[in-house]
Amino acid sequence: MRFGQLVIDEVRRAVGEDFILSLRMTGDELIEGGLTNEDMQEIALRSVESGKIDMLNVIGSAGATEWHQALTVPSMNYQPGIFAGFAGAIRSSLQDAGYDIPVLACGRILHPAQAEEVLEEGHADFVGMNRAIIADPELPKKAKEGRLDDIRLCMGANEGCIGRIYVGKTMVCVQNPVVGNEKELGSHTLTKAPEAKKVVVVGGGPGGLEAARMAAVRGHDVTLLEKKDELGGQIRLAAKTPSRDSYASSVDWLIGQNQKLGVDMQTNHEATAESVLALNPDAVIVATGSLGRRLDIPGSDHDNVIIARDVLEKDVDIGEKVLFIDDHHHQEGLSIAEYIAVEGREVTVISREWIVGTEIDTTLRPDLYARLDQLGVTLKPITNAKAINADGTVVVENYYSHIERTTQAYDTIVVAAKGIANDAIWHDLKGEVADLHCVGDAFAARGLYDAILEGTRAARKIGEKEKVEH
Repeated sequence: MRFGQLVIDEVRRAVGEDFILSLRMTGDELIEGGLTNEDMQEIALRSVESGKIDMLNVIGSAGATEWHQALTVPSMNYQPGIFAGFAGAIRSSLQDAGYDIPVLACGRILHPAQAEEVLEEGHADFVGMNRAIIADPELPKKAKEGRLDDIRLCMGANEGCIGRIYVGKTMVCVQNPVVGNEKELGSHTLTKAPEAKKVVVVGGGPGGLEAARMAAVRGHDVTLLEKKDELGGQIRLAAKTPSRDSYASSVDWLIGQNQKLGVDMQTNHEATAESVLALNPDAVIVATGSLGRRLDIPGSDHDNVIIARDVLEKDVDIGEKVLFIDDHHHQEGLSIAEYIAVEGREVTVISREWIVGTEIDTTLRPDLYARLDQLGVTLKPITNAKAINADGTVVVENYYSHIERTTQAYDTIVVAAKGIANDAIWHDLKGEVADLHCVGDAFAARGLYDAILEGTRAARKIGEKEKVEH
């Protein structure tokens, strides 16, 4: 403890006696041979006995390996309030020793009701809700006013906040477009439209839902058309994969807000240019998402080749031995591979990248890799698919040596690849609608953040003097 105590001594000397000094500490390192919660209780006691600490802030693991980086800021892979028990044990041990020092607990505390439980169960005197308040900076205000269903709950995606910080990028939130764009999109910039317009949004995924919400907030009369019987788009599919069910909360919140705003959301309505124009819209926002893509290699159209998203969306026949070609590199690829493996199938994943799932956030990939290993999934990076044969064998090459080999025969080849913009109706409406916008995957296949950001930007432009088609 010597170095830590020297730091505490010097900080206290610098700030004086009338300055609150809090010590953030690990509740349990959660690594073999590391400091346990019992060890941390003793460290907490010795630190408090110095008389120089006013408050303790207890987090979970501080392990330095990539595996434990995932636990430092726990993602949707972990249950809410995962570290509260560590804080509670330290608080209890201090009270037993006669010290009534305030303790703060944090780590996936997402909802005010959950925070109340942490306090009521005696785990802490305060709670930290960092990412929860990134996702919705008005969370405390909404809780105080009893507007709990208006709170945009943190999903634990980590892609926009902590994941970007870890690689030196600016912080955003994958489901709240204002975060990181406050100068452009902050509440001080939001105004009612000069004139209420009739707005039609085509597509009920996240981009369309956000566009509809923002247009309604600005006072427009909004109709949203969705061809399927359920709103949410590809987010609904993503939420079907293991450990990602909380992803659906992003579109659940948008649906709830649109309902409150009186948006006319019509499901089972496959829009055409004619049906849209029949509504006499002043503005149209196209948010029709993307289509699945096959690889541009020989044999990609064989009957035993399946597009990855169809595994989640359609009743497809998947054999026992599966080769999964991951040309997506983000969560859609490996999460669907895991979904297949959970069903008991033997799965091998190949990727031309130097690491399989290279675009997956570093706080999410370790847990995903661990689960895939437990399921017996084989990962083969720097392996590029060149051709798919009718007998289920695949010609592959090493991405660097370019040596080609033929694999064993597989029952099914599943392909995950970036989608193709589904923008046909946008082209059909060009020149027919004065104020026309195309957002999200309908513009270019990307992710949740891009769809919501573009949806809100498009809705803010409707009714303004300058119309820019984009």
